[in-house]
Amino acid sequence: MWVIGENLVAQPTGAPAFVAMPKSGGAWKTFADATSDKSGGGGTLPTIFNNVHRGRIEAAQQATFDGKSFYFVEKDIAGATISGGGKTTWSVRRLGPSDAKADTLYTSEQELQHLVKAGETLFFQRNETPQKPLAAGAKRPPFEEATWSLYSLSAGGGTPSLRAASVDKVALATDGVTVYYAAHPVGDAPGHLQKTSLYGLPGAPTGSAQIVDDWTFEPEFGAPYGDDGFVLLVYAFKDVSPTGIPSNLTSLLYLGKRSAHGQGRRVCVAQGSNAHAFAVSGSALLFASQLDDGSGAQGIIKYALP
Repeated sequence: MWVIGENLVAQPTGAPAFVAMPKSGGAWKTFADATSDKSGGGGTLPTIFNNVHRGRIEAAQQATFDGKSFYFVEKDIAGATISGGGKTTWSVRRLGPSDAKADTLYTSEQELQHLVKAGETLFFQRNETPQKPLAAGAKRPPFEEATWSLYSLSAGGGTPSLRAASVDKVALATDGVTVYYAAHPVGDAPGHLQKTSLYGLPGAPTGSAQIVDDWTFEPEFGAPYGDDGFVLLVYAFKDVSPTGIPSNLTSLLYLGKRSAHGQGRRVCVAQGSNAHAFAVSGSALLFASQLDDGSGAQGIIKYALP
């Protein structure tokens, strides 16, 4: 959710559209709509029936907003029917609050995932494994092995550039300058937390990547704060035994300076075993989590940032 002017703005789940209500309260109304027939922002069932009726499904992943425009990955299935089928394409799109239509910045027949924006550059993952053709009457298995790569793209559109090959299909996080991702090298047991920067990393060529830490499953959240600080949360193992056995899977917090391109010091987040819904407000990190008191209750945790 975003605060834009005097409105609270939200993205309905899976929709390439945005709705708004006054901060003082009221009804949700369409705020910006990237669908081809301007049907976005409605209820779930009406949207499903409309998609089936017109034979086209337009769905969007979670958007990012830079203060001027929304950026998101859209999945478009043309010729879709209630039983499936149709031709699928993925695209990176941009939509401003007052734009009549969305701009398409890049289109691919390969699946795209996990878009973030750092400066004037977009980062996303692309599936590099073409789908195998199916025999007549056969159904595609629920899981197919695939190779994913990390790409960057100008916020104005164009041709994407490869940043890293063989990355994990998990979320990306950014502090506005450096992008963090997970990679699981073939034959290497621990997953790596890795980073790449808009401007290159100390001692490394521009666009190259560096390993930050091992035994990492997924970056969860990244954000700048203050004049030069950044906060990064990852889901990782806290401890590893001398024999290489990991334990205590939890949320770990990195704090550092953006100008140093470093990951900063690592600390364990109290009450972080089920952390989600992150935000930075001033010099505090806020997140929701299940409390560690055995009650099973959820709470909002406030963590003071240095």
